[in-house]
Amino acid sequence: MPNVMIVDDDPDIQWVLAQQLTQAGYGVQTAADGAEALARMRRQPPDLVLLDVHLPGTSGYDVHRRLRRLPCCADLPVLFLTIADNVRNRVRALDAGADDFLGKPFDPEELLVRIRALLRRSGRDRSAALIRCGDLVLDPALRTMHAGGRIIALTASEVLVLRRLMEHPGDVCPAALLAEQLTGSAEQTGAVRWHVMNLRQKLAGAAEPPATIRTIAGVGYRLDLERTGR
Repeated sequence: MPNVMIVDDDPDIQWVLAQQLTQAGYGVQTAADGAEALARMRRQPPDLVLLDVHLPGTSGYDVHRRLRRLPCCADLPVLFLTIADNVRNRVRALDAGADDFLGKPFDPEELLVRIRALLRRSGRDRSAALIRCGDLVLDPALRTMHAGGRIIALTASEVLVLRRLMEHPGDVCPAALLAEQLTGSAEQTGAVRWHVMNLRQKLAGAAEPPATIRTIAGVGYRLDLERTGR
C-alpha cells in the first residue's frame, strides 16, 4: 500500500488530509516543517509527498530541492499545495521540478485522482497487486482477504495493517509505526489495537485460519503462519 507524507504546518489540514488518505487506503506520515520531513524521509521514504509551499523556517521549494539530493528520494513524486493559487506560483513550482500543483482549498476527490495519477506514472502504485503469504491472500484493491476458502471483506485500515504484517511475516512490526501510518501519529496505538482485534476475529472465522496475529508486549504485532503440511 502506497505511503503518502503530508508536510504542512497547519494541524487541522494535516488531520483532514490524513483522514481522507487513510479512508482511501493509503498509509500516512506527517511533518510540520522541512527538517522533520527530511528526517522522516531518511528513516522511511514515502511513495509520494504532499508539500505545502509556505512552511515555517524554510519554504517548500527549499525542502523540495533538499529532498531531491537524498538518494532515497531522488525520483519521489511531489505534489505542491498552496493557498496562493496563481499562475506565478504554479510556474515556480513546476519549474522547480514539482510533479503537480494544487491550490487550497481543493476538492478531496481531485486530490485523490492526482495522487493516483502520480503514483501510476512513477511506478509506485502498489495497491492493486495481490499479496500472498502462505495460504493467506490479500487483495488491497478489492479490500478482501482469502482465508480458509472464504473471501472476507476488510476496511481500508484493516488492509493497511494486514498488508504491513504480511510483507514481513514472522517479524515484529512496531505498534507505533502502524499507528503513524494509520493516523499520522505514533502515539495513537489504541487505534491499532482495535483494527488488530477485528482482523483476529475475521481470521478466526475461517474454517482453517491460515495465520495468527500475535501481540508482542510493549513492542507491536507479528504475523505467524499456520503450518498446513503441504
